[in-house]
Amino acid sequence: MKYLLLPLLFVAQTYAATFKSTGSVSSIQLIHDTQAAPGDTITLPAGTFKWTTKLALKKGITLQGQAGTIVQDGGQGKVPLIDWTLAAGQVSRLTGIEWQNGGRTANNEALFRIMGSNTDGSRFRFDHCKWSQLNGEVRLDGVIGVFDHLDVAMHNSPWCYPWQSKWDGGLYADKSWSNPITWNSDQFLFIEDCTFHLPVTSGSFVGGIVDAYNGSRCVIRHNKLYDCTIQTHGTETGGGRTRGHVALAAYENDFIATSPHSGGIALLRSGVNVFHNNRTTGWAKGTGIALRCYRTLDVLSPFLGADGRNQFDNNQFGAPFYSGTASGASTSGTSDGSRKVTVSGSPRWPVDKWKGYSIVKTGDFVAGQENYSVISGSGANYIEYAAAIFKTPLNFASGSPFIITHINHALDQPGVHGGSLITGLQPICPWPAGQNDQLADPCYSWQNTRTENGEQIDMGSGNSATIRPNVHYFNRTVKLGYVDYAYPHPLTAGGRTTSTLPPPADLQIVP
Repeated sequence: MKYLLLPLLFVAQTYAATFKSTGSVSSIQLIHDTQAAPGDTITLPAGTFKWTTKLALKKGITLQGQAGTIVQDGGQGKVPLIDWTLAAGQVSRLTGIEWQNGGRTANNEALFRIMGSNTDGSRFRFDHCKWSQLNGEVRLDGVIGVFDHLDVAMHNSPWCYPWQSKWDGGLYADKSWSNPITWNSDQFLFIEDCTFHLPVTSGSFVGGIVDAYNGSRCVIRHNKLYDCTIQTHGTETGGGRTRGHVALAAYENDFIATSPHSGGIALLRSGVNVFHNNRTTGWAKGTGIALRCYRTLDVLSPFLGADGRNQFDNNQFGAPFYSGTASGASTSGTSDGSRKVTVSGSPRWPVDKWKGYSIVKTGDFVAGQENYSVISGSGANYIEYAAAIFKTPLNFASGSPFIITHINHALDQPGVHGGSLITGLQPICPWPAGQNDQLADPCYSWQNTRTENGEQIDMGSGNSATIRPNVHYFNRTVKLGYVDYAYPHPLTAGGRTTSTLPPPADLQIVP
């Protein structure tokens, strides 16, 4: 019998290391800078630690506390508490720490600043932490990953600003708007199995756990929201060259009011939004999911306002559809905050002939006042129009000139997506005037209910006349081809990238 002798191969294997810090910023920073490698863990001991300086991280490590680890934010000004640049191809994790307000006097919108990319394979997990009334928010850009098992008591609303401004290597969120949405994938920021609280108020309630913005793509699922909502930002405010959020799926969340709340459980100002199987407890009858397009009411961004003449929007051809003057000063309308103007002459219009159109002042301008608004109703010789949001309402004096226009859909409004790529710091429109080539990509809502009586909670667009039912949104209808991504998120199985070796016996691992 012959034997084949094979060389014995020794395969080198690298295991993740665990480093114990003292809990101070300087100790963690030194370990990070000089010792920790990708996949390693830096631990904080039990105890209370007050941080007054920034912790700057840039490696795919785990920062982990023990039972009883408390970090207090004692910083001031705009210096963040944590500034973490995610490493390409690596998973970074923040876990097992209670974060407390340590006396910061001014709100810092970037208290936690996490920067990543959807194209380099970086991932981030923020889990099993407690957030106790810190005076600031979590600001993310380019982060793909999951926030799970957080207990968040908010001092500020919103708690988190998720962005994707550099999606697919672009700028200003332009490529997040022009490139496809892949719903059944991990290409989102997921927020799941968390609990959120806001200080209790009653009445119309708008405080949000997020203000998704700047090309953001989010999934919010299986959370409990006490006295708070979900919000997204549109292409209208925020300063600079910013565009609205792109995609949101929200499902299996419980919206719980500890005192009676009215209004919407969500305020969605742009993007493609899917809401299903959410539940409310304590919210008023008639609670809805609000869709809005603020550019039809105010001029607030480099894209200017959606008044029926702006080349960034899809406008109905043939405007103006009426030109005239006011016969007197505008007065209060019949709905909350609306205004009414009587028209010179005797046009004898049918009732609501101009409802959903826009009224645009062409002279007699007043500084700080709207120059246009959406028409909410009309009669034989008058026009009623919607209230302002950020400016003084549009008002007329006797003889003030106006025209009537109409918008098919506005740039980046809820229920549209895609289109040619807008470029440049001062945005350059690739479309001829009135030929915005974004297409309807509707929002959908189904099986959202009030627990008290099973009442369905539907989407609605209010006075945002460009957002039309059964075109830009559908109620009680499942989105064709839509599939929820795997739950729980695969990253919740661990978070390491280099080893599955068990940790030292004295290290508590938060699952």
